[in-house]
Amino acid sequence: MGLAVQRFINHAAIERAAAEIFSGPRARYYLMILAALGVASVAGLPIAMIWLGVTLLVAEVVKTLGERLATLP
Repeated sequence: MGLAVQRFINHAAIERAAAEIFSGPRARYYLMILAALGVASVAGLPIAMIWLGVTLLVAEVVKTLGERLATLP
């Protein structure tokens, strides 16, 4: 039984997914989603979705302001 499961698992795909999650360009978003799941387990799904939305909004505003401030003399 263990051998059949071992053949089924694609280790290269798992390594690529882990590399994307931990060091990819969207790693911050994966961390926010993980934190939202933690908030959902404690406070409930609606509160977690509001928290995730506000967090994503703040992240985008900071990114946009950072780009605009970088162009100022």
